[in-house]
Amino acid sequence: MRLAQRFCLAAGLLCCAPVCAQLPGFLRRPPPAQCDWSRGALDATAAFVGKQEFVVDTREPVQIWMVRAGNRIVLSGAGMGADARARVDVSAKIAETSDTFSAVCKNRLIGEPSQAGMLHAHAPLGSTDVLWRVEVRTGATGARKARRPVALTAWDVSTVREARKPGIPLHGMLCLGDIPEMELERPATHQFGGRIRLEVNAVQSTFQLTPEQQAAVSNSVLNSVALWVRACIACRLEHLIVVLVDGHVYTRASANAWLAGVMASPASGSAAEQEKALEKALQPVQMLMAGDRKDTPTGKELEQYEPLSEAGRTFLCALETSPASQRTVDAFRRAACGVAMARGELSKIRVRFRDGPTACGDDTNVIACRSDLELTEYNARDYRYVVPGASQADIGAGDLAVDLQHVIAHEMGHWIGLSHIDKGQSLMSSSMENSRCIDMQTVDSLYAQGAGTGVEKFPQAFTMKRRRGRP
Repeated sequence: MRLAQRFCLAAGLLCCAPVCAQLPGFLRRPPPAQCDWSRGALDATAAFVGKQEFVVDTREPVQIWMVRAGNRIVLSGAGMGADARARVDVSAKIAETSDTFSAVCKNRLIGEPSQAGMLHAHAPLGSTDVLWRVEVRTGATGARKARRPVALTAWDVSTVREARKPGIPLHGMLCLGDIPEMELERPATHQFGGRIRLEVNAVQSTFQLTPEQQAAVSNSVLNSVALWVRACIACRLEHLIVVLVDGHVYTRASANAWLAGVMASPASGSAAEQEKALEKALQPVQMLMAGDRKDTPTGKELEQYEPLSEAGRTFLCALETSPASQRTVDAFRRAACGVAMARGELSKIRVRFRDGPTACGDDTNVIACRSDLELTEYNARDYRYVVPGASQADIGAGDLAVDLQHVIAHEMGHWIGLSHIDKGQSLMSSSMENSRCIDMQTVDSLYAQGAGTGVEKFPQAFTMKRRRGRP
């Protein structure tokens, strides 16, 4: 029922018979979002959600903060002096979904609580588990930077609260909605759709990373792969089923679960049954029936990668599989063992942080540079790549912080074969000022690229464009 409900809401229908007739009234016609100022004190029941600092820069960069809370939050700012200002755009969506964000607050000035009060945002999404996207623009009125950073604090003031998973879900970088997945499957003609094994080399030759920083890079790479696998709706089931990062082997969580079951009972089920079980594990989402189709279309979930144990890899390599009758199982075995890889099934990426110019030049506005089909360089001289909540994993010496996960996901889009998409809110925008998430324009560009092996135009720069005037 939940998918059917979201289908009706996403379609913008007041009635989607016979399904929507069964929905509560508040789901059929959601009330409008609210965004108001208040100078009053916070209620004693307000729950602290988080606090984030933002660098004040004359370029007025867009800095994004993801907050997971209920459907009502309060934002307040501190650190604004006479030479600094901050404005925010606030949007929201139901957590753990690939839906688009809905605007709640637009271009609102944030100041000291004693001056401008607190910003109350209400997103009536029919859920008490909401992912909020706070876009912050901080700027100085003079030619110099403000003396101290701007700090924003968020409180949950929802009437109903529930236990939530820790951390911020990757769904914040997906703005796909549900309706496109209900179409008939479209064949993925690009080579990205046929790759089953990816090898990533992030060992730095000139820029030494600490173990915490190396772990942050590996985790961001794996999360980025998971995002693009989810976005490739019509790719083969075993798409990027195995990823190696600096020699460590990972596989999709659903494949790992299937493997654990087979290892526990190797004699249970025929080869055909094992094949069907793996297919179902990799693409478990049941879509709505359309027309008189006899087969129910399925879709993928956003799933994380897990380490593939040596015992599991040994078990897979010993399996006898048939490409004809066990295509998915056979691909998993070949990807895990690195054997009999067909052309286009294996790809490689190199990740390098630079304390100086990249292949895109010496421009301080360059955040990262796609140098060639394999190499991506990151400007650690002018930027600081951060992981929220893990300051010890920050990489780089620059004053301006950018989200490590966001930048790596963008650069991986180039490896897939996408050029910059300067329309809408695509993650593949050439400027971080407009880059938000993988939307349907991004997915459509992925399908339209044809059978290319990557971006032909090199190098390509991901930039922080300079702004003029007020936000």
